[in-house]
Amino acid sequence: MNRATLFVSIAAIAAQNVVVHACPSCSSTSDCTTLDELFDFIKCKMPRAEDEVYTVPSVDLLEDWEQTVGDMMDGTCSNLPQSLVNEGYTLGTLTEASKTYCILATFQDQDNNDIIDSPLGTVIVNQTPDPQIKDISIDIVHPLNDANTGEQGIAVFQGTNARSLVLSGGHRKTNADQSCQGDTYKIADAAHNDQHAFQASAMAVMAHYESLSLDYTAIQFHGMGSSSCTDDDVFITHGTNVVPQANEKIQLLRDSFQSVVDNNNNIALDRDVSMTGDSNCDKKGTSNTQGRLINGVDADHVCGTAADGYSGRFIHIEQKYAIRGSDFHQSWIDAINAIDFTTASPPRSFTITSHNGGETIGLGTENIDITWDSEGVSAADNIKLSIHENDEEKTWVSNIVESTPNTGLYTWPEVRGYIPTGNNMLIRVRSVSETSLKDYSDSPLNIINPIQVVYPNGGETVPKTSTLQVQWEATGITEVKLSLHRGAGYSYYKTIASTIGGAVGSYTWTIPSSVTAGSEYSIRVRATNEVSVKTYSSSFFTITNN
Repeated sequence: MNRATLFVSIAAIAAQNVVVHACPSCSSTSDCTTLDELFDFIKCKMPRAEDEVYTVPSVDLLEDWEQTVGDMMDGTCSNLPQSLVNEGYTLGTLTEASKTYCILATFQDQDNNDIIDSPLGTVIVNQTPDPQIKDISIDIVHPLNDANTGEQGIAVFQGTNARSLVLSGGHRKTNADQSCQGDTYKIADAAHNDQHAFQASAMAVMAHYESLSLDYTAIQFHGMGSSSCTDDDVFITHGTNVVPQANEKIQLLRDSFQSVVDNNNNIALDRDVSMTGDSNCDKKGTSNTQGRLINGVDADHVCGTAADGYSGRFIHIEQKYAIRGSDFHQSWIDAINAIDFTTASPPRSFTITSHNGGETIGLGTENIDITWDSEGVSAADNIKLSIHENDEEKTWVSNIVESTPNTGLYTWPEVRGYIPTGNNMLIRVRSVSETSLKDYSDSPLNIINPIQVVYPNGGETVPKTSTLQVQWEATGITEVKLSLHRGAGYSYYKTIASTIGGAVGSYTWTIPSSVTAGSEYSIRVRATNEVSVKTYSSSFFTITNN
């Protein structure tokens, strides 16, 4: 069965009571007279779960896609890269109701199997010179799997006068290979892959607004089944587990939608309209790769790294089937139009202000001031400070303090010597009671061992009873202890000097005749006030008989 008989039931065929729903006859943007007609064609030609036609785009193709969407956002609707032309994509305009839309789409079906040849997606940008255009992107990641969200997206995009609309190009399971997030998701799933045209579109939209220093809101409409979140008809989040403060965007949208529905006698909800913090629904979109990107995760890490906090620019909406239908389109339009997102409260957050990256911290250093700002978090709430590696998982290394009041300042008494050294460390501030509310240093810090043995540092040969000039460097260390150690396990052998000024850097030691001759000796220099801050000769030196 081809797509010309799409949606026709077997029972109807058996009864010879067939109504053929052929794909609309658009063959280019200029052939379509409305966005609804355009979407009907694209949806009709989208690959379904069983089609196995999706392949991951190349890096070069995704870069060209991102550049093209960026140009569209900047007002250009020409100069399509050859790589996209080769994939069958076109760039053109459609005018409807006095609005001009720039559209990146494909109509190509060279093998006439009623499936578009390259299902990367569709991007529509409202380029009408209208100051009332809203800085909103309507994003539809699962137009087939989440039934009716595509039609909903078209209606809300037009009805709210939003700037952009991004549509995924096919079913989320049109290829059975696993996504970058594992086998739970597939590689065609636009919400769970970094190498996807939908992700490239989100990057381009975000970059456009960042270049203008403008706030914007990306609204993703999803669908949930009847057995999911049984107390809710609608569940709205920022793509994280953090409970928002009053008057944030998702609360404004929740309240506005509820109010619109309550004042419409023709529609009604069976369940709640909820958001993070007032529902047990677990569909928070925390693994959504666009949400992670917009909430601050580096583009290279969105597959494996959850967002530390949230930007307030991403809204993830889960809906029951009825709420996605045409009866509720105008309700969503009215709800969004009733909101001025620019007046929304900023997201609840922590922001580290010192040591936020680039600093060097020596083991044994005392009284280090760590500072942070907080938004929407009470000063009475306690926070936890810790050290983490700057890897994709932000691996925990050590605690600085388990719990301290959220005053914006904590004085670290001493950097203990058991903390690993390295130039790839981060400091994290996190709420004790709400573990999703946190921030990390913007860039790595360098934690160093401030003590270095200069001589003997390995390979030297010295006789017993001779004079050995022990040399070291100890930055910021007041006093040190010198000792002789032996063997691979650095077994203590003899004290050389119990206390000497760290800045002195040199000590003359006459090797006693009682020292046993051997080839596995090393010098240890250790801070006297912190036994864990120490270092040894880089390799062994030899003590010989006279």
